[in-house]
Amino acid sequence: MTNTTMTSRSYLLGELIKRIRTTNNLTQGNFGKLFDPSVTQSAIARWEKGELTPDMMHFPKIASLLNLSFEEFIDFIEQPTSKIEDLDIENKTLKYNKRHLSMLEKGVRTWNNWREKNPDVIPQLSGIYLVAGKLDNLDGYNLQGANLAGLRGNFIQMKQANLAEANLEKAQLEGGSFCGSNFSGANLSKVKIKDARFDRAIFKETNLSEANILYSDFKEVTFEKACMKKVIFSRVNLSGANLKQANLESAQLTNIQLREANLNQASFKKAILSQCSIYGSTFIQTNIDDIKTEDIFISPNGFEGIPVNNLALAQYTCLQRYDPLLTQKFVSYYNLETEIVKYSKLLVNKYGDYRYKGKFSLFATHQGLNIIPPFVVVFKEKNYLYTEIVPDYDGADSEKVNRLSHSHRKILEIKDDLVESSFIFEDFDILKRTFDYIQTEQKDKFEQAISIAQKILYSTKKNKFANQNCTIEGINDEIIICEIPHGFEGERIEIAKGNIAGNQLEMIRSSVYDNHLVNLQNILLNLVM
Repeated sequence: MTNTTMTSRSYLLGELIKRIRTTNNLTQGNFGKLFDPSVTQSAIARWEKGELTPDMMHFPKIASLLNLSFEEFIDFIEQPTSKIEDLDIENKTLKYNKRHLSMLEKGVRTWNNWREKNPDVIPQLSGIYLVAGKLDNLDGYNLQGANLAGLRGNFIQMKQANLAEANLEKAQLEGGSFCGSNFSGANLSKVKIKDARFDRAIFKETNLSEANILYSDFKEVTFEKACMKKVIFSRVNLSGANLKQANLESAQLTNIQLREANLNQASFKKAILSQCSIYGSTFIQTNIDDIKTEDIFISPNGFEGIPVNNLALAQYTCLQRYDPLLTQKFVSYYNLETEIVKYSKLLVNKYGDYRYKGKFSLFATHQGLNIIPPFVVVFKEKNYLYTEIVPDYDGADSEKVNRLSHSHRKILEIKDDLVESSFIFEDFDILKRTFDYIQTEQKDKFEQAISIAQKILYSTKKNKFANQNCTIEGINDEIIICEIPHGFEGERIEIAKGNIAGNQLEMIRSSVYDNHLVNLQNILLNLVM
């Protein structure tokens, strides 16, 4: 057999194996456990890619999964007469293993001991029928990874059971209790549930896509990161449920109790919500694009009062209705935060100095300013800004600020478009007083600095001046004055920037203090003498 033929055969086998596995809703790891001896997940992955050909000892098993005899299977991979897509590959795992079912019937202790001694065996229990009076109590059973696809259960008990990573695709459960059971990572796609209780069960990262769930209790259930696309919930109690980061795209929720549910970061894109009670629920960063809502109740008494139809405003409307005083406080706080953001940006952008090397702006109250205590710092770098107040600073010396680092109080932080704040009214008053003082104080000093800088450039008959302490540039209609700090090689600090249009001087930035004016005056005196 040529290498080309071998490669073609491996590729065909890989495609067949992948179709068999996906049809049976198995992970590569669980599919490998169907073979005797079992095959590793990495080997299955290489089979599917055509990088590795299965050992011939596994061919009979593959043939049986294809409903082919061994001879028919060999003929097909040697000389295929039809396309893989045309093969009738059925879900063979819907046929339960009689030995496994017999073991299940021996009780929870015997079953769990058997599971512990045979960790590589996947229980094949697909299509079994559990009914009241006949194998109806599976409380505490270890069914992790079990194949229960097509399971039918009427009024059964399966409390505190472990069904993590189990396959329950197209299962039908009516009545009964599954409270506290763990379904994490399980496949419950297209499952049908009616009149059942799942209180405090765990469905973390579970596949519930296209599930149909009616008249059931799911109180305090965890659905975190679950896939719930196109799920249908009707007359279901989801109060206290955790649906954080769950995907409910195109889901339909009708007559649902969602009281105090966590819907943060969940996706309800294109979902339909009708007759739902959401009092106390949270919707932080929830995706509600193209959502359709009708009769959303926000009353603490459930389905009472006038419903709303705007989910985005539901929480605020609830607060406004049932706690108007708190609403007023919230609005006041938000307005105050807006003012603090405004004054912080004005202080750092207009009255802070800009560091060219570090590429950031810094405003800090100065011992030369008669507005202390406290000490105010506003820092800005690209899309990041923060404002701090040091209430214990007495203005004695700037080094004392560092020694009081334990009492620094950050009142504002902005990262990109996210604004976070924690302040009291006095903080706003401090910023406002600081701005009012610095605005008046800098107006005179800015005009003096620019006037002296113009005279320096005129005296040198150049548009640039530089010495060991500062630089001055006159570019087009702009004048920029920079300080060169001692001990910071290559650094320049922009302390003044103005635009001159006609006879009008516009301040762009000013962080000029007495020592700067003295330095500029000395430069001018040396030039004219």
